[in-house]
Amino acid sequence: MNQSPNDAVKRASLLALTACLLAPLAARSEMQYAVDRSGQRPVPVVTAPGHCAWPNLKLLCDGRTLAALIFNDASHGQHPGDIECWLSGDGGATWKFGSIANNGDLCVSVYSTQGPWEKYEERKFRSFLYRSKDDGKTWGEPVVIGPDSNETTVLHLGNGRWLASARIGSGVEKKDRLLLFASADDGRTWAFKRTMTGFQRVTGHLARLRDGWVLFSYGDGASDFGKKGLEAMMSADGGETWSAPVRLIDWNGLDGGYPSSVQRGDGQVVTAYYASALPGDPPNSYKNYHMAVIVWDPERTFPRK
Repeated sequence: MNQSPNDAVKRASLLALTACLLAPLAARSEMQYAVDRSGQRPVPVVTAPGHCAWPNLKLLCDGRTLAALIFNDASHGQHPGDIECWLSGDGGATWKFGSIANNGDLCVSVYSTQGPWEKYEERKFRSFLYRSKDDGKTWGEPVVIGPDSNETTVLHLGNGRWLASARIGSGVEKKDRLLLFASADDGRTWAFKRTMTGFQRVTGHLARLRDGWVLFSYGDGASDFGKKGLEAMMSADGGETWSAPVRLIDWNGLDGGYPSSVQRGDGQVVTAYYASALPGDPPNSYKNYHMAVIVWDPERTFPRK
């Protein structure tokens, strides 16, 4: 039986506080970095200039083509824009503007405010899983994932099992973090599992690798401007336990993150993200929004025992 939303949130807060007091995450200077198949730190490929934000990366059915969906206005959603599709046929080395279409039954996570609000910092959120049985023409059967969560990503593990990484907190108070929820009945009900990150390590993404390991990546918004980046953990048991965090990449600027990862046919992982400044720009810049992509080796970065 699921615990009540209030109990889940209280428990999440207590666990987060305990983690911050007793077992803080490793300092960035002490954290291991991801490596590529040659053992070197991955170098980002910069593409889609002037685009912001929130890339969503997918590997298409041919097993080679990568598709990244991204908002095409460099305003962090403050101005109207469109969703564009950028394609790579060489494993992420080069990208071009393109378009795709696909069909099939869909599940998607969404979030909204719980009601009217007057002050930004007073907003309260709730995230849901919606289903479509007619290729996205209609949507229904909403189920609450995180009773007080906003940005949420879901992962289907198979056999009716799902995981969801959900952000809690508005960000204004700099106390937002990521919680893990799970479902054992094909997304019909959800239960809180654990707190995944400390404050300001948010915007998570979940991906299942070919060997069954689960990759959890997220943004580091706690570090100073110019020193922020992406970090990742790995689970070998479907989300029950997790490795120590690893640094994937550092990015520059005021704004960025939102990683999205897929595994190529050769086993390498491609991670897309965005940032508001290029390397060498002032660290407080938001003048050069772009999407960037890195390719890294999961087995070298997270050695299997």
